[in-house]
Amino acid sequence: MNTVESGTAGRLSLGQRLAQGRLRAPEALRYAALLAESLRKAHEEGRVYGFLTPSAVWLNGPSLELVPPVSAPRVFTPYTAPELLLGKPPDSRSDIFSFGAILYEMLTGWRAFAGDTQADLAYSLQTAQPGSTGSAAADRLLGGCLAKDPDGRWPQMQKVILELKLLDAPRQAEGSPRPEAHDAPAPLPDPALPGFPPAGEAAAPPFPSLPQFTPPVPAEPASPLSPAQPLLSPAPDLSAVRGEIQQSETRLVTRMQLSEKALAVLNRAVADALTALRTQVASLTGQLAAFEDRANLGLVGGGDAAAPETLARIEQTLQAFGTRMEVIEKGIAVLQDRVGRNEQDAQSARQQVKVLHTSVAEDFVAFEQSLQKQERAVDSARTAMAQTDDLVERLVEALEALQATVLQRSEQFTADVN
Repeated sequence: MNTVESGTAGRLSLGQRLAQGRLRAPEALRYAALLAESLRKAHEEGRVYGFLTPSAVWLNGPSLELVPPVSAPRVFTPYTAPELLLGKPPDSRSDIFSFGAILYEMLTGWRAFAGDTQADLAYSLQTAQPGSTGSAAADRLLGGCLAKDPDGRWPQMQKVILELKLLDAPRQAEGSPRPEAHDAPAPLPDPALPGFPPAGEAAAPPFPSLPQFTPPVPAEPASPLSPAQPLLSPAPDLSAVRGEIQQSETRLVTRMQLSEKALAVLNRAVADALTALRTQVASLTGQLAAFEDRANLGLVGGGDAAAPETLARIEQTLQAFGTRMEVIEKGIAVLQDRVGRNEQDAQSARQQVKVLHTSVAEDFVAFEQSLQKQERAVDSARTAMAQTDDLVERLVEALEALQATVLQRSEQFTADVN
């Protein structure tokens, strides 16, 4: 249980206090500062609440007690971060969302998200945008808490605490005393937060049943520090790009190797077929010569009278075979020409792959160098932002100390005069 000192009296939960009506702005900001500090301590200790609700916040005399939930609730509430509805584990940004929903209700008297059924409430949590509180500074603070995307929220509670100090600084600068927790509502609006209705009156709801709100940030170009769009995005991981390039190169090399193997097999098959045909032609030519010799011997010796007709048929067959051989040789020549062109194309493809590989490697090196420069620039910007936040926080603390000193001397001077 986290306990933070305050100046309140009595013991009741923040949920019970909200049931009594809207809090005055100074009272709401004081409770918000105590709750933010309690969450900051919890986060530094590695604890996350996840499903924070006003009923887990107790206002106990001079302290605020934050009671951790025993386990995750079975049903979600108007203070549940949208990512938890999708089954994602809670983290510190989930608590920041719940904190923003609680602060919005304290300032306006209305819940930021509502619904008659669990389905309506889930739709509101995932799509609705809370309406303006009437204070641009408060809207900016809440905009960084209630973003649907966790990456669009304030990164940590220290930043929320700083924004709370900046929001409460004008009121403190006027030297107005902090009211007690249950003082009677003042009849006029709070001067530090213009636009709020008089204390004791609930702000009019944007809609009578299910709030469908307009964005809290004014409709103008987002400032460089707008939390709705993170200024600095994480540097991309180059390992995935390298892996994709290597896989593409491997697939291309494999295809080239398969093409070369297919061409080699085709060349061997053509050469073997041509050799076999030439062998057959030589064999037939030899047989024809032998037959002609025998035929001539038969004619000279007064042999068979049908030999000339047989020889004529054989010669016609040989002529037809020769014609077919010429066609086959022409086809083989065409095939060889195609094989030669394929080899040339394969060689050209290998050269193009080599050039492409070199070009991709050079482009990737240039891209990696550019990313490294951007990473250094991002780191430098982050460092500058952190230094700026620290400077602003020290300035706020110095103003608070100066204000306390001025008030103390003023009270001392008044006492001396009296």
